[in-house]
Amino acid sequence: MGWRAGAATAIFCAGLVLAGAAGAAKPLTVYQSLVVSPYANAELPAGFSRAQVVPATLTSAARGAQRVVGALQFVVTGPDPNDEIMYAVYVTPAAARHAFQHAVSASSGFHVRFAGSVRGVAGPSAMYVGTGTNASGAAYGVSIAGALERNVVVSVMTDARAKQRGNSAATRALLRSGVRHLAGVLGTTA
Repeated sequence: MGWRAGAATAIFCAGLVLAGAAGAAKPLTVYQSLVVSPYANAELPAGFSRAQVVPATLTSAARGAQRVVGALQFVVTGPDPNDEIMYAVYVTPAAARHAFQHAVSASSGFHVRFAGSVRGVAGPSAMYVGTGTNASGAAYGVSIAGALERNVVVSVMTDARAKQRGNSAATRALLRSGVRHLAGVLGTTA
């Protein structure tokens, strides 16, 4: 899990993954609310449990030019080697939109293709499928999805060993769950 947590954090904090739903609350308040709000098993899709929060350490670039207020991820126990729901809270909706529109860069270490939007997510959404390489050089399949609304990035990643993509159905279900969780934390409707 160690290399994955660091890789995922670096990706979304660099503005390279995707975005999600948020109310009109101040960015720091949104971030703090996410940190202290448990992600209940009942909020997760069938087959998933134990969402554990892992606060992210932001680089000066993420806090500066990319305008990230705070970031965290929930590592989830599920059917895949790694299942993660990630949140990045940006200073402005424009900064979050920029991150969403520049989803996965060539320098991210992932080789993915756009696979459409995610049904059941009200705001803009996108899904990417393909492969990645871990720190020891082993290839794995990956599915990444995200949704954008206002100034929060909600992104999801699943992976699968020796496949050409991650668990796409699980990725979509986790994204819908992540957006609903954020709406619940903020008292809004997903």
